[in-house]
Amino acid sequence: MGALTRILLVLSVSMAIGCESPPQTSGITSDDLDEVTAQMSAKLASSDFLRDRNPSSPPILITINKVENLTSDLIPPAEQWMLMARLQGSLNLVSVRNQKNISFQVPPEYGPLIRDAGYNEPLPHSPMFTHTMTATYRSATRTKREDGFVVGRVDLYQMQYRIFDVTTRALVWNDEFAYKREALGRAQD
Repeated sequence: MGALTRILLVLSVSMAIGCESPPQTSGITSDDLDEVTAQMSAKLASSDFLRDRNPSSPPILITINKVENLTSDLIPPAEQWMLMARLQGSLNLVSVRNQKNISFQVPPEYGPLIRDAGYNEPLPHSPMFTHTMTATYRSATRTKREDGFVVGRVDLYQMQYRIFDVTTRALVWNDEFAYKREALGRAQD
């Protein structure tokens, strides 16, 4: 009788696990970060800042800073640097570099940190940069309650990128990408 009880217990647990839906999250996912990179590189490539530039234009060297994370999601510093490195290494901007005579650099002291986070593309370095790029990620969270339980959560995200001229400190490019993620179900599930 004990063996039959154990078999029924295992089967009931297996069925319960098999019937569960996959966990939902309203947090930032790697697909979201891929989309942010694609959108922002396309927006920069088609921006007024780069519109009239050509291969013989005076060179622009943009040094990048890590993402300023003001979201409720935990993004480690190495990943904040890698997000900016991914933008500068994106396919859309590779062709723009040659056509518009611009290049990007990560401050060399952060190269090992970015490599530890898994970024393997070249990290160019030059001592004379002309512009700086920053990014700020923000989020706002909304929850839905029923009978005292949280049954839904929506996170709204805004990723803003800016480029400043180092000499004049003027803002020369500013754009953003916004999206929302939603998760449904009781929080205790």
